[in-house]
Amino acid sequence: MAVHPSQVTWSPEAAASLAAARATPADLEAYRRDVERDLAHLWRVPGEPVSYVLTRVEQDSAGSLEMVIVAGAGQNAPDTIEWFTDLARRNGIPSIRAHINRPGLTRIFERQGYTLDEWIMRARTDGQ
Repeated sequence: MAVHPSQVTWSPEAAASLAAARATPADLEAYRRDVERDLAHLWRVPGEPVSYVLTRVEQDSAGSLEMVIVAGAGQNAPDTIEWFTDLARRNGIPSIRAHINRPGLTRIFERQGYTLDEWIMRARTDGQ
């Protein structure tokens, strides 16, 4: 794996990067709070441009842990996904998931062994 992420604290640079990847101001505020409260982890992935990934660990109803890739922005997705999958494995976390909305990214995750797990349905009530 060619990437070497490091855990970092919240920064304006991270916020700008995640905003460019469609995070809303409300998302960014929630991410900041979660990082500051140690409920989520922010990772800086060196490269050009620098990438940022936000993760957290959740527990399902059966008590199993799952790493969640909450948000990400930047380049080199295949190596970054592989690194985070390996991080979960090394830490005894038996599953990892990511919520994505880009078809190209779906194909990259599939090449890494991920499978479709759920569909998200949304309705707009504001006519937009």
